[in-house]
Amino acid sequence: MVVFYILANAISPPGQMGGNTKIFLEFSKRWAKSGNTVSVITSEKGHRTCQNYNLNTAKYYIVSSSKSERLSPPIHNVIQTIKSSINLRHFPKNCSSELKVIYSASNLWSDVIPALVLKKRLTNSKWVGTCYLPIPNPFKGFEFAYESKYRLFPRFNDLANYIVEKISTSFLVRYADLLFVTNDLDKAYFADEGMPLACIKAIYGGVDLKAILTVPDQEHKYDGCFVGRLHPMKGILYLVEIWSYVCKIRSDSKLALIGNGAKDFEQIVRGEIKKRGLEKNIDLLGFVDGMEKYKILKSSKVFLHTSIYDNSGMTAAEGMACGLPAVRFDIPTLRVAYPKGMLVVPLKDCKKFAEAVLKLLQDDIVYNQLKKQALDLAKIWDWDRKAPDALDYILQEIGPENAKT
Repeated sequence: MVVFYILANAISPPGQMGGNTKIFLEFSKRWAKSGNTVSVITSEKGHRTCQNYNLNTAKYYIVSSSKSERLSPPIHNVIQTIKSSINLRHFPKNCSSELKVIYSASNLWSDVIPALVLKKRLTNSKWVGTCYLPIPNPFKGFEFAYESKYRLFPRFNDLANYIVEKISTSFLVRYADLLFVTNDLDKAYFADEGMPLACIKAIYGGVDLKAILTVPDQEHKYDGCFVGRLHPMKGILYLVEIWSYVCKIRSDSKLALIGNGAKDFEQIVRGEIKKRGLEKNIDLLGFVDGMEKYKILKSSKVFLHTSIYDNSGMTAAEGMACGLPAVRFDIPTLRVAYPKGMLVVPLKDCKKFAEAVLKLLQDDIVYNQLKKQALDLAKIWDWDRKAPDALDYILQEIGPENAKT
């Protein structure tokens, strides 16, 4: 048996679902179900997220954050880091001989620094760090991350976040025993920083195949579907432009847009939809999860994976598990994550993207070929395979002789 202590101060609040949060929740549920002990150190909102996701077998240690949440995110993160670290100094020591695994659910300071504090406090403990989507170079940003000829004058917040993440990376490389990343191509970055390659595992993400298979086929309602955070790096404005091209050919085509984001950016998206006259063609459905999300996916024909900066995007895998072939922009990391089941178009070429969507809607032979590929690929993303595989890796790699001090 393994005793897990999970630092989850920075997971998504209720009504949102970031990739790091999804991975932590799905792993924790399955690790606990297989007989391991799971304790979660998190905030009040993080606790509600866990409860909403039915992580009921865990023991919780709540680090109050209600007052600091009103402040700016960087200041809130620093305050949460300090409060959590102080609280953990009084954490009951577990001196048993059982393997104790400390898992930091994000690479933010509020999870990384307390994880280090806890590792120093608990005997026979090992630390599994995570970094699931590194911040891009601030001189390129999300918009030009894969375009070598473009440079930006960095915004202060982007530069500050990049520096903070560099510091966090130094702690992970120096003190974590293992590191979970999202994509095999991300390993080189941490190896260059000094982390042994054998200590880095690419997770990618997963899908709940059992739950998806319980949802029956749905009546066709949407030609396309997008699921994800409403954020520029997800290519949302490109998505609206793509759908405008689709509607020029198929005027009654409908797109389900599932997700939420910052209120000001949501207003920009709504304005772009109105400007292009797509109010009747795009349904903004907000945050939807679980069975309702799978019903919407199964009522759709094509998944649009419009990210312009990404290294996986597990919502696309959920769409593929529901039988949707997909279209994506050509991003190096996605060539690894999704080698089949998708049509690929040049980055930011909205017309080509729309043409690919239309091809899938109009050509049954191509559609059915990619649908089969999508379903086959989704099988290897099953959380019931991913969680045991991650646990086996932990048990195999972090023997006492490999611990860092």
